Amino acid sequence: MNFSQGDRVIIRVDVDSLVDPLFNAIDGLKATIFDIYQNMYEPETNRFEVELDYPVRVEGEIVKTVPGLYEDNLEPLDETEIHKKMNEGFTLSFNEWTNLA
Repeated sequence: MNFSQGDRVIIRVDVDSLVDPLFNAIDGLKATIFDIYQNMYEPETNRFEVELDYPVRVEGEIVKTVPGLYEDNLEPLDETEIHKKMNEGFTLSFNEWTNLA
């Protein structure tokens, strides 16, 4: 999957990483890709820095951005599908809304 800056994602952490307090706290959270970069020791591998939708507290520190994630840690977030599911039966059409006024 090719990710770009600004893409919305869900963070997925493998089971082995869940022992780390940070990864345990961010698993399943929604975020936006803030930066894509490569390290000198892994020049062919993209690493991702994401900005969490909502900060989390990890060992007394508030974490808003998380650097160093791999592509395997990110799942694309299809917000149009989410909004469609959320809005079914809970929203008014424009005509219904204007008739209320």
